[in-house]
Amino acid sequence: MDTRKKLGAIILKAIGSKHIDSEIPMAASLHDIVLSSLQFVVILGEVERIFEIVLPDEYLDPSKFDSFGSLVELVERLRGVHA
Repeated sequence: MDTRKKLGAIILKAIGSKHIDSEIPMAASLHDIVLSSLQFVVILGEVERIFEIVLPDEYLDPSKFDSFGSLVELVERLRGVHA
């Protein structure tokens, strides 16, 4: 499973969606998808665990992500994946 699909599944599971196989558009606003700061923290914890990365502290702020695509790009950069 690619980065985008894994991240989408993590987010959809964290917000309690029954449709975890749905695709989140790259341009989708994380502010519109993630309803609470607690959900955001849970998502970032799962991202670190599943992708075996450590997110820099400056990315622990939801305002750092304009879109779902910006989160995908960060994870790929930290993993050394080139799209």
